[in-house]
Amino acid sequence: MPNKKQRARAINLNSIGLIVALVTASRFFFNLITLLIGAIWVVFSRETRWKVHGAVIALISGLAPVVARHFSAVPPLGIISGVVFGGLATYALGLGALTFLQKRDPASPPLYQKIAALRNRVARHRRAAQWILIGCGIILPLGLWSSVHLDLTVALDNRPRMLWVHAPTTPTPGIPFEVTVQAWDNYERLSASYQGTVAFTLESYALDSLSLIDPQTVVAQLPTPYTFTGQRRHTGARMAYALQDGKDNGNRTFDVTISTPGIHYLIARELSNPKAGEGAEIPYENCRFYSNPIIVYPSNTNHLNIYWGDIHTHSAYSDGSGSPAHNAGYARHVARLDFYALTDHAEILFFAPWKYQTLESLINTLNEPGAFVAFHGVEWTNVRVGHYTLVFSGDSLPGPRDLIPGRFGPLSTPERLWQDLDAFTQATGSEALALPHHTTKITYPQDWSYLNPQYVRLAEVTSTHGDSLYAQQHPLNYAGGTGTPKTPIDGLAITDALMMGHHLALYAASDEHGGHPGHSLTHTEATVGQQRPWTSWPTRSNKPYPGGLTAVYARELSRESIFDALQHTRVYANSDHGRPLLEFDINGVTVGDGAYAHVPEATTPRILTIRIAQDGAPAASVRTSAATLITENWRPNWNAAVEILKNGQLLRTFPLNVPVAAFTYIDEMQITGTAYTSTIERDGYSYLNAESDNPIDPATLNTNGADFYIVRVVGANARMTYIGAIWVGTE
Repeated sequence: MPNKKQRARAINLNSIGLIVALVTASRFFFNLITLLIGAIWVVFSRETRWKVHGAVIALISGLAPVVARHFSAVPPLGIISGVVFGGLATYALGLGALTFLQKRDPASPPLYQKIAALRNRVARHRRAAQWILIGCGIILPLGLWSSVHLDLTVALDNRPRMLWVHAPTTPTPGIPFEVTVQAWDNYERLSASYQGTVAFTLESYALDSLSLIDPQTVVAQLPTPYTFTGQRRHTGARMAYALQDGKDNGNRTFDVTISTPGIHYLIARELSNPKAGEGAEIPYENCRFYSNPIIVYPSNTNHLNIYWGDIHTHSAYSDGSGSPAHNAGYARHVARLDFYALTDHAEILFFAPWKYQTLESLINTLNEPGAFVAFHGVEWTNVRVGHYTLVFSGDSLPGPRDLIPGRFGPLSTPERLWQDLDAFTQATGSEALALPHHTTKITYPQDWSYLNPQYVRLAEVTSTHGDSLYAQQHPLNYAGGTGTPKTPIDGLAITDALMMGHHLALYAASDEHGGHPGHSLTHTEATVGQQRPWTSWPTRSNKPYPGGLTAVYARELSRESIFDALQHTRVYANSDHGRPLLEFDINGVTVGDGAYAHVPEATTPRILTIRIAQDGAPAASVRTSAATLITENWRPNWNAAVEILKNGQLLRTFPLNVPVAAFTYIDEMQITGTAYTSTIERDGYSYLNAESDNPIDPATLNTNGADFYIVRVVGANARMTYIGAIWVGTE
């Protein structure tokens, strides 16, 4: 029998273990600590009750991430917390009831008699009971936990599968620019073991006719064949881009110069390298890996440059993965973004106010005009009226005294958000944008009746949550999305907002929670918990789409110029890591500055002009890695459909099967405008839908007689690119 001192020590150790278990129980990958504490009690505790306690705690901990991963309609942290603490509370109530029964006369309550008989039976079969506890408290919980967090193929396989070739979209003619070639493994991660030899060629098209240019007439300086240096052995458990050993590790930058105006594609192909070992080369022969289109304008042309960025991302400072510095470094040096915004959740940062100063200093330090633009931002989250990503133009980040976060009950209203933004911008001189996102998700339905046009000028059309242009059940929503309502809800999609008369342009972002802004990996099997950077939040587990990027037309790469382009809607959007060219105008009016084409009569023809240069990189799609598309003799799939969407309806589709093309369409139908007509009546008031609590006047929900147009390129490879809306009216 243990003495009094030993019993006290055991009680203290068990109490400490219980506190640690409760703290780590909802920490996603790190709830393994809770599971292990429960397993230790099962194996080593001398008291049967603590063995049972340990088995229950371990089983609940193993079950929680499984439930969170497979029920994406509910916020995953809420699911985990509900499973863990709901399960523990139920177990505690059961123990309390049993204790109550034990204090009564065992002869009277039949239930207690049955419990006592069961305990006696267990006492007679202690060995069997021990194995049951081991199965329920160790083997089953570890199996459940591992099904979410562990994948040996993801952990071990880092062999190269494809090359990604990236160049700036609009370099200066005759001036060297950097081209990045990366070797990706099956999960789109850098392959540190790549040792192949790469050679380069150029494919060029004329700017005006878009005809193929004779390569002999193109003036350019391309890199000579190069053999990558990498690791002899490397596993996916390590981050290739974090290795600092002087080797390429799957990521190499070259200088390229192109003097001839045109639309160019740099093509990389792998040469046979007898020195490379097995698994050190792309395993498919005769592949041609195309870059994004490189548009070289004549030096005397006055044109805007195109820059690419991701302005909706999260780090471990809220519910993401990796430090802010890690995320920014990945965005710049691996994803090769031109601009970037870290937008951690204000309601989480609110409880760690010391992080604001760190973030503010870091982002200002990272901002390097001409090389990389970093913006301040936070996310304002409200489960009742929707989310807004807040991005700021200046050097200041609004702290807890400047902005009431979105989950703070009656204090957290859209009206208060607009007031806080008014006060902050007036005090600091900074401009602000409020960007609605995943608007059709049932857990965060967007209420467009609260929109403030001063701040809400862009809407996130695609991200790791899917497509928000149309309702998820709408036939024109080809991609779908997460958190699908069981029955369609009108008035949530971006098209609905446009029909209500809100002038919005389409941008895209990742809403990245996995530590890889600009190039999310959560649509691949690398979404598992073991994928580094590790995370204590489950929010990256329900992001099955590849995310998106925004292109802006800007004069230069600076905060002022990029933010001006965002604020004045000179943008277009892409659904993954690809960076195509998409230009669209109506009677010479392009996106930006209201994008409104005035015509004298409602019957005046509208000339729609579209120019496209597709990205040659393999495309990612929902739960599909781009690298899995590579086969022998791989070439880009140029097949696509170019859609003109008018007033939310499909007006015309053009087939596309070449890298570059231009289309003209003349719309001679009378301008009619459109309206949102799906309001509901409740208690004598009109609302946008059953989710809205803000009364509106249905007569105001229209485009005031104007038509709006959007162009969407739908690739056969599942890549989608969007531009618009452009409005046409007689006013």
